[in-house]
Amino acid sequence: MIRFSLLLFLLILLQSALFGQTPERRYGKLSQAEFDLEYYEQDSTAAAVILFDLGESCFKISSDGGLDLYFTRTTRIKILDESAIDDWSNVSIPYYVDGYNKTEKVSEIKAVSYNYENAQLTTSELEKEEIFDEQLSERWHQKKFAIPGVKKGSIIEYTYQINSPFKWNLKSWEFQSTIPALYSEYTVKMTPFYEYIMLFQGQNEGLKKESYVEKGLENSFGGVKYRDMVYTYSSSDVAAFSDDDFITSREDYIQKIEFQLAKVTQLTGASTEYVTTWQDMVDDFNKEDTFGKYINSAERYAAKNILPELNLNGLARTKKIEIITKYIKDQFRWNHYYGKYTTQRPRELISSKTGNDSDLNLFLIGMLRAAGLESNPILISTRRHGKIYTQYPITQKFNYVIAEVAVDNGVLLLDATEPLLPYYLLPTRCFNDYGFIIKDDSHEWIGLSPLATSQKLEASTFKISGNETTMSVREQLTGYDAWRARQEYLDDPDAFNASLIFEHEELNGDISVNNDDVLEAPLLINYKKIRPIDSFEGDRYLVPFNKIEYAQNPLVKLKRKYPVDLVYTKKRVYTSTIGCDENSKFKHLPESTSFDDELMTFSYNVQAFDTFVKIDATFEFKKNVYQPEEYDQLKKDFDILYKKLNEQIVVTTKK
Repeated sequence: MIRFSLLLFLLILLQSALFGQTPERRYGKLSQAEFDLEYYEQDSTAAAVILFDLGESCFKISSDGGLDLYFTRTTRIKILDESAIDDWSNVSIPYYVDGYNKTEKVSEIKAVSYNYENAQLTTSELEKEEIFDEQLSERWHQKKFAIPGVKKGSIIEYTYQINSPFKWNLKSWEFQSTIPALYSEYTVKMTPFYEYIMLFQGQNEGLKKESYVEKGLENSFGGVKYRDMVYTYSSSDVAAFSDDDFITSREDYIQKIEFQLAKVTQLTGASTEYVTTWQDMVDDFNKEDTFGKYINSAERYAAKNILPELNLNGLARTKKIEIITKYIKDQFRWNHYYGKYTTQRPRELISSKTGNDSDLNLFLIGMLRAAGLESNPILISTRRHGKIYTQYPITQKFNYVIAEVAVDNGVLLLDATEPLLPYYLLPTRCFNDYGFIIKDDSHEWIGLSPLATSQKLEASTFKISGNETTMSVREQLTGYDAWRARQEYLDDPDAFNASLIFEHEELNGDISVNNDDVLEAPLLINYKKIRPIDSFEGDRYLVPFNKIEYAQNPLVKLKRKYPVDLVYTKKRVYTSTIGCDENSKFKHLPESTSFDDELMTFSYNVQAFDTFVKIDATFEFKKNVYQPEEYDQLKKDFDILYKKLNEQIVVTTKK
């Protein structure tokens, strides 16, 4: 709804008279200075800036006589550039549903945009019918809305409340986002009945902390009188988080605070500890119907109904593992839901043929145990979910389960959710520091890293004639490079084929893809195409490779505070044979070079023959994760790498 507001305009004039004082941060209370803001001095590249972001959590007596958590948030943002409109005018509010008739409730949603043009203020308010509900996963939903009337120069703000019966879900708070914030504040009012561990993360030098006992009238609950303990955390002029390339998740590095329920005290004085020991957590998981008992049921079912048909007797251990893992991948499909608990009984999984990661992988563990193999579940946090706090046994930090099985030379980590991955490779989403192995009466941590280097070999033959070259290309991919290519090819073959042909190029014949269904073999791709050649004053210029993974240095910042995470180790081998017609000759060729340091290896070799040139380039990353102190050297290595790979040869006409 669009309104022209004289009253609000007068209010703005009043506020502007007070500019220079601390602004009153309240929904609907604007200042002229906020409209005058055209760019943020501390970050002139910012497309938007958070003027303030205020949150408060407290406990209130619920309709059933208990205590519920109430979270209120009010956010105001100035849009400085059109590129920020979609990202910041579309708002999502996640909320939790437990599946047993308990749910968080989102209410009091209000949102508005303000546009001040030609001495006139226009407001566009969100209508109730413009708020939508969406299911994200089995337990998580969200309210979504788009704030209307947003354009460059707009001020937008929104507010909402979440009522939660889940005491473990005291809302976390992010002081930092992808745009700068002038002010961010979170207030938490604690009762004596619930105790929490506070977990701080990120660069917290500018974070202010204040705590005090709330004054005024005492609260009363169940005949017990008490006063809230109030904690306020605030930060001003918070820089945007911009190091978002080559990281697991921005959630791992931004400035934020999280809470973990540690203890609940009843009115009688009796208490329950929720943060105890890792072994207590193990015992709880092993007793859980949707975890430990599920594995036992799956083991019994598999021993009776599945294994007799697989004829595993007499086979080597690794062969049994391969057959069982492939059986799960062939018979069931992952529904793309994440969870550390199963959602159905084993017999229901057999019937439905689909389930979340725990349904599939805990059933896999049951089958492996039924076959006489030593196998255990591993709790992990996927890359986008964030890193695990190894100091505390916080179950919410885990969101996914994989399997461990003993082999002759150690252990093998398994996951049955990705049918296009070889059975012995984990999905890349699993590579996030450590996993927590749950055994019957013990536990341990295990590192999560790629099993082997993924390789891409590309052999190209160039035949130069006039101002174009005919190319024959053969690509050979292994590991995760092959997995991604198989996914793209099987999802949309036409789009995959189109991705092989670049601008101004023309396909010359058919594209053949081999081993797309033989997962343990390299994926083979063969095709031919015609590429035009740039020319200037009779000379022709050509990059001597089909396609270069790094057309520029991806590490552009001078310094970096966070690790450079490449997900998995990579090796690239480019071989090009370049010939030209009888009327042409090579005028300039790149020089051979190489380096080999602790971070990566690179070689570039040029061989000139009578009628053709052969150029080989190989580079390999020695790590999948590089630490911040290695950034300078890695940046230098990338600089040499991309410049050399993009160096051109020059062909000229014979005289």
